[in-house]
Amino acid sequence: MQAWKKDFCASAFFILIIGVFFYGGRNLHASAWNYPRAFLIILALLTAILLIRAILERSKEKLGQKTSGAGSGEPFDPQALADQKAVFKQSAITIVVCCSLMLAYILLIRFLGYLPASFLFVAVTLIFLRVRKWWVVLLISAGSSATLYFMFTALLQVPLPTGSLF
Repeated sequence: MQAWKKDFCASAFFILIIGVFFYGGRNLHASAWNYPRAFLIILALLTAILLIRAILERSKEKLGQKTSGAGSGEPFDPQALADQKAVFKQSAITIVVCCSLMLAYILLIRFLGYLPASFLFVAVTLIFLRVRKWWVVLLISAGSSATLYFMFTALLQVPLPTGSLF
């Protein structure tokens, strides 16, 4: 699929999502609606930029002014295509594994509680992403978990799950 088509489809999807959330937020109290509304407005502006970019790319392509890819005068390089496919495959694997780790984190947080589940999630994710120094993994895992725990419990006064095992 051409890049402009992907951008156009993504824009249409985001416009739909923004519309659903604007409709869903209409009954919220004004003070509770300020942050989501600001976020949705920013998302709408970025979506408009993406949509305009997709339309401009399409018009360039229609006029034959496409600057890269097939038809641009560049010779076909099978090795570059193979490299792109390998990068795409590795990226897809990384996305699937990270999404699976997030799902496991969501399920584990009920049983282990916030701190142990967060520590494990960050540590396993860093190891999967090939962070090899064990002290870096430990420091980032402990630091990020403790910082977020402090922010939610002390600053925002939001209770976090304690887990059923402890």
